[in-house]
Amino acid sequence: MIEEVGQPDEASFLSSLKLTCRVIDDQLRAAGVPWNRTVVGGFSQGSAVSYAVAFGDARPEPAGVLGMSGFVPTVRGWRIDMRAKRGMPAYVTHGSFDPVIPVGFGRRAKDLMEAAGIRVIYRETRIQHSIDPRLIPEIRTWISEAVALGAERD
Repeated sequence: MIEEVGQPDEASFLSSLKLTCRVIDDQLRAAGVPWNRTVVGGFSQGSAVSYAVAFGDARPEPAGVLGMSGFVPTVRGWRIDMRAKRGMPAYVTHGSFDPVIPVGFGRRAKDLMEAAGIRVIYRETRIQHSIDPRLIPEIRTWISEAVALGAERD
């Protein structure tokens, strides 16, 4: 539950994140896919969850993180550790006219990642709260490149 954009409810965030991480970890393990060949991503609140899965303290390093029209969550009782993922690729996109999650949240995500040494591609387009279809080919290429770079860490 989110009462204020950027600041999810602590109890529901922590329990949901724990379950989400367990499901993803179990699915990757069952499929034999390592984290360094996995890109996590999402749109809107899913973007916030992706950032939490990728940058949460003591989480494995994915091949990359894709955040579309989202925010980096701020939650008491949870610690983000972007610096531990220094050099990891990220792709962040946000609509400059987003009335649901204002574009400042996308810009802040980019700034936080860059300050931590994450290699960020940032795209801001003249749309509202949606995914700009013109970016899909670039996102597809970025995912392929991120997975290939992650595989080199084997």
